[in-house]
Amino acid sequence: MSPEAIAIAGVGITLPAVLVPLLLALRAELRELSRRVDDLAQRVARIEGALAGPWRPDGMPPPHTPGEAP
Repeated sequence: MSPEAIAIAGVGITLPAVLVPLLLALRAELRELSRRVDDLAQRVARIEGALAGPWRPDGMPPPHTPGEAP
């Protein structure tokens, strides 16, 4: 085998060895970020629900829950 072929084979073996763990770590980070965004969305929904309570100004329609007709 020529030195160039050995170098190409080395790169072909090294790239997946480096990229696979990196991609797995990135996937785990994305899952954590998704979980945090979901938690934040729930908190915002609770705050919106609290603000849409008896303090609603006149003329604003009452909030409706998903699945109900507005």
